[in-house]
This record gives sequence, structure tokens and C-alpha cells, in this order.
Amino acid sequence: MYCARGNNEFGQAKSCAKLTLVEAPSDRSSLATNDHTAAKPEPQPERPEPQREQPEPQPEPESSSAAPYFHIDIQTCEVNEGEPACFQGQVSNDPPVESVTWSKDGLVLEEETTTSSGDLKYYFEYRTADGYCALVVVEVEDADEGLYSVAAKNDFGVAQSDALLFLKGKFTY
Repeated sequence: MYCARGNNEFGQAKSCAKLTLVEAPSDRSSLATNDHTAAKPEPQPERPEPQREQPEPQPEPESSSAAPYFHIDIQTCEVNEGEPACFQGQVSNDPPVESVTWSKDGLVLEEETTTSSGDLKYYFEYRTADGYCALVVVEVEDADEGLYSVAAKNDFGVAQSDALLFLKGKFTY
């Protein structure tokens, strides 16, 4: 079974298809012509699809000895140039997260970064009480497109969540 998912500002769609392989004819010369009268392979009997068990929900790691993990991952967003973009997530906080770091295309973002007009470029928020973390890109411009990541670290490991930022109306190839 193969599935494809797509989403945009209007919603989400998912489509799945089953790929069935059939044996090629022994005389492959008919495949190179437009002769559609060549013998077609006999249909194979339908095989029932194996029943797949639904994955069990992952139990939350025991406190005081686990790396952080994201309850809610940050999401890809698409905004108009000049508008703010906001990435929001929620990370486990037991044991406590020591640091939350945001990056763009692998480079750590500094909260003190300013725009050409001297205004702050980014706002960061992290609440230890519930693990909420957010990054606001104040006025998105062309150079802000890219892959954004948030990493949460404690004594037992690091969790990371990634999302893309796109400008509306700009074609990306």
C-alpha cells in the first residue's frame, strides 16, 4: 500500500493505492510495439491484504530519567511577505528541559537579531510549566524561507522538531 498526503491553506488530502505486480509476458517483443492485441497476462487471484495492527500509543517515558520529546511538533507555515510567522510546539518537561534552541537551515537563531530598520527579527518563548515553545519571525522576508528547527535538551538527551517556512505566491522548485 502506498499513500501520498498533501496539505495547503485549504486543508489536507490523502490518497492510497495498492500496487499489484503481474508477470511480464515471455515474449517481450510485443511490449515494444503499439500492438495492443498481444496476449495479456491472466489476472492473478486477489490475495487478502494482511491485517495490520494499529500501533499502540507510546507510553510517556518515566520521569526523572528520560530525554525530552515533543507532544506537539512545530508545523510548516506559509505567509505573505511582511507578515509574521509563528512556529509553536510543546515539549515534555519532566525531567526539566535545560535549554530550548531555535535554528534556521542549521544555524542557531539569536533573539537579539534585528531587521534593517533596527526592530527585533525574532521573538522566542518557552514556558517551563507546560513545555510550550514558540518562535515568531516578526516580518517575514524572502531570506526567511527555509527549514526551522527547535531543539530541547536535558541531561538525558535532545528532542528536535522541524518545519518549513514558505512565502505565499512564490514558486519553489
